[in-house]
Amino acid sequence: MAKLHRRRLDGRASGNSSRHKSRPEPVRNSARSARRQWSEFFPNIQFRKLVPGTSVLINLAVIVCGIWCLYWGTLWVQNILAHPSSPREESVAVEEVPDFQPVPEGVRIRVEVLNGCGVKGIAGELTEKLREQNFDVVSEGNYKSNGRITWNIRETIVIDRIGIPGHAQRVAAFMGTTNMIQQARSDSLLDVSIILGRDYQNLEAFR
Repeated sequence: MAKLHRRRLDGRASGNSSRHKSRPEPVRNSARSARRQWSEFFPNIQFRKLVPGTSVLINLAVIVCGIWCLYWGTLWVQNILAHPSSPREESVAVEEVPDFQPVPEGVRIRVEVLNGCGVKGIAGELTEKLREQNFDVVSEGNYKSNGRITWNIRETIVIDRIGIPGHAQRVAAFMGTTNMIQQARSDSLLDVSIILGRDYQNLEAFR
């Protein structure tokens, strides 16, 4: 009876120990699971056993990288949508100011006047002079650079916005300047932009 009782006790002990050993260890299983997941993405790399808690750090790193990529990707897409076609900037070589020719009847030259020197009312004054010569001034205001008003432009400049140099040259001839560049866009609603600089008093249009 004593031997039989000992055998029963030994059996219970061995059963309890086997059940105890068969219990999964959460940390090790999570580490194995993470190692298997990374092995699927990188089959040629042999991953060693992860230190307990490493899988959590890897998941956090992946989440942070994903958020970072999503943020900058969104900014890039917004920039593309806001600027569907980048302007082509080219200097237009004009050695001397050509003689001004009035705008012919039936020809519309859409002009934008921007104040880049900070003199109050200067854009409105030029707008009146241009309209007297049959230029269609559709917009006037302050010159902005990167969304901020800028009044430190030294020299007045004429910009071809549509890719028709003749329109910009006609405006430049009226202004009395040779400073011309081309920033043509297919979706532009303007033909010519004028950025008034601090040299406006020396221009033919203000004499």
